[in-house]
Amino acid sequence: MKRYHKGIILIGALIIILMLLFPPFHVVYQPGIEIDKGYAFILNPPIFWGQITSTVNISRLMIQVAGSVLLCAAVYILVCAYTK
Repeated sequence: MKRYHKGIILIGALIIILMLLFPPFHVVYQPGIEIDKGYAFILNPPIFWGQITSTVNISRLMIQVAGSVLLCAAVYILVCAYTK
């Protein structure tokens, strides 16, 4: 494996690790009412009105991780095709 192939994989892995350390949070206030609270460090979630702790928005996080994996795979394939 060439040096830039390893670089692409390393950069993709670092991006995914950062996404997992700073995930999107949301609060389900009532059924049907969902409030986005943005991104924060996983061990320090945002608090809504000083009493309700936010939860990780798993669906959004998985979409972001899948998109990053697809993008890194596409870049890796293009680099492999270009260097032949």
